[in-house]
Amino acid sequence: MTEEYQPEIVIWEFTPFIPLRHDSPIEAIFMKNWLKRVGKEVQTNDVYFIENERNTFPIIKIFGRWGYPDTRATRVATSLINWLGSPIGTGFVEQAQSMFELLNKHRPHEKQNAYIIEWGIKNSPDGLGKPLRQHIMGDEQLTLADVKNMEKILHWLGGEDGQNFIQTCLQERDVYFRQQRQVRLHHAAPK
Repeated sequence: MTEEYQPEIVIWEFTPFIPLRHDSPIEAIFMKNWLKRVGKEVQTNDVYFIENERNTFPIIKIFGRWGYPDTRATRVATSLINWLGSPIGTGFVEQAQSMFELLNKHRPHEKQNAYIIEWGIKNSPDGLGKPLRQHIMGDEQLTLADVKNMEKILHWLGGEDGQNFIQTCLQERDVYFRQQRQVRLHHAAPK
């Protein structure tokens, strides 16, 4: 009698350190697409868990050659993605996309580093003032492993799958803004 194969199910937490602001629809767009990208969502209030078979887990593809992420790494990654939907984060995305296009035109073999380069510029002493890490991690103690995990996600964002993710989020953001503009125009129209 042959024993039936039972895949090992892994559950990771994908809750950002700074909670999703419910009045920030762009953060919600980034979060929704991130959770779709990484696997099957199981939500309990504002805590997000993903369960999947260990070897088919999409986050492993995102972390790629850097190894198997732990729950802390998935929370750091989710916090970074959540922040990308914030006003400062979307500004960062726009600048990183400009860097991506510039590198793609002049140094295509380095275009995947666009987000990491922009991250370095923004975290320099002449950057935004308050280090971006504090916008992402809040009061959570930042470790060297956290910084490395952020860099892994930034590297992924410059790759094909990460760019598909960014383009999806930006397209949904643009649709949202157009819809909001139409609503405002409708309400402002003389009756």
